[in-house]
Amino acid sequence: MSTVIRNKVHTAKKFYECDSCRRQISPGIKYRRIFGSAYASDPLRELKLCGGCTDIKETTGDGHSDIMFAG
Repeated sequence: MSTVIRNKVHTAKKFYECDSCRRQISPGIKYRRIFGSAYASDPLRELKLCGGCTDIKETTGDGHSDIMFAG
């Protein structure tokens, strides 16, 4: 079972690469940053995902926080 510690939508300030499809995320484009692990025994990792690979819709409306804890 995956453990998600932080799940936030950001607006890129520099160029990034999507960790799923490897497309470029350009400055000014929204992307999702997820911090956690796939399994409890795995090390923690941060993923940056473009809008084509994940839903960028912000659920809290503050522009940043989509924080959740799952076990």
